[in-house]
Amino acid sequence: MGMDFMALNVELSERWEAQDKHVYLVHNFTDQRAHINVTYNWKQVMNDTIYKSAPGAGPLGSNIVYNDTDVREFHVVFNGADRTQFKRRNLKIVGQRCSGSCLPPVTTIPIETNFRYWSNPASWDTGAVPVANDTVEIKPGWNMVFDVAESPIIKQITVNGRLSFKNDTDLHLRTKQLFIRAGELVIGYKDKPFANKAIITLHGERNSQTIVYDGAVEAGNKNIANVGKISMYGPRRNATTRLFSEAIKGKNTFMVAPGLDWKAGDRIALAPTSFAHAATDDLFISSYDAATGKVTTNTSVGFYHWGQPNSTASTYGADIRGEVMLLTRNILIRGEDIEAWGCNILTGDLIEADLSVRAGTTIMDAVEIYNCTQANTQNAALRWQNAQMGYSEVTNSAIHNGLGWGVTFVGSANVRMTNNVMYGFMNFGVNVIQGRNFTFDDNIVVKVTERFSFVST
Repeated sequence: MGMDFMALNVELSERWEAQDKHVYLVHNFTDQRAHINVTYNWKQVMNDTIYKSAPGAGPLGSNIVYNDTDVREFHVVFNGADRTQFKRRNLKIVGQRCSGSCLPPVTTIPIETNFRYWSNPASWDTGAVPVANDTVEIKPGWNMVFDVAESPIIKQITVNGRLSFKNDTDLHLRTKQLFIRAGELVIGYKDKPFANKAIITLHGERNSQTIVYDGAVEAGNKNIANVGKISMYGPRRNATTRLFSEAIKGKNTFMVAPGLDWKAGDRIALAPTSFAHAATDDLFISSYDAATGKVTTNTSVGFYHWGQPNSTASTYGADIRGEVMLLTRNILIRGEDIEAWGCNILTGDLIEADLSVRAGTTIMDAVEIYNCTQANTQNAALRWQNAQMGYSEVTNSAIHNGLGWGVTFVGSANVRMTNNVMYGFMNFGVNVIQGRNFTFDDNIVVKVTERFSFVST
């Protein structure tokens, strides 16, 4: 039984007598638990009270918490002991992510005017460039420029100053967690998009250490958690077109609009043109002729897709030619492909211990998000949770191929999504659980399939 719920109420039968056998339950959990409160008829049962020699001999609610990253189990005993004057016996279990404030205090100071470069040991107060499995902080006021072709895998990066990507070369940042707290992450600018290739790869397994910044939010692991500001601008691409010819099953050539900026190596998806909603194709371009619109792909088309040179809008009132979507962008955020466990990008608000407020803001234009989402959870590729005081905007981007939810909004507000492609998710492409002031305009959502559960064999 899982323990990623926040609270569980258990009603015990009045027929359960002290001499009856006990029940010993083990709950696994993936989220962080600083401690777990157990109360029996409003009386607290302390943690670590299970009798090791005779587990069932202790009082009702006896328990122990194993909170190591590799274990994460909660053991609890139900029995007929401690009969009181109460006819109904109620056991309540409440998980707490934090004891008091989840985070140590941090100050916010103006960003320095000079630049620090990641590759320069003098930029760091340790006098050394971060190495694999380091815990790294971009300190308040720092103006750090990431300038490394490929970093080692960092354990966690916390941004309390400014972290920007050097805009003249290909860069690859690898980390298990990226927490934007009192600072900002910048890749490109609105008037000067990032022209080269910028990649952020998030590493980790299902049971890796989680980020905890708010007791009410399950931030999870292998993620970018943002309560500060993210600003990413890549060059805009020709994101969608129509089939100008039929795409025949078993063939690897077809026609699209001429004059696009597509090139060899780009990834594209073909939407279904039949009643089979999953009859899609995910392909890589081998060549594209901008003069004629001829596309050659590296593998054959798996399904038939209908198209012709001219729109059908004048005849049918809508253009029913198959859509072709570009999934590649210069800025790429991706999850390491391991254990079918992708990454997730979370935006939220935070009230610090001193009552100062951080309003999470995420601005992305022409960004690719790939292999993000975490199967059988609500951790979508893009997630806004308790994000009500900031403003976010995602435009001209491609969010694709995950084993869970695509985009979700939970208790959030003030988000605009325009001209994006969302392709290849399970259960939900877009899910609004609770919120207000959302604008969702000119987006394409394709190939949302039923979720599955992993079965051990």
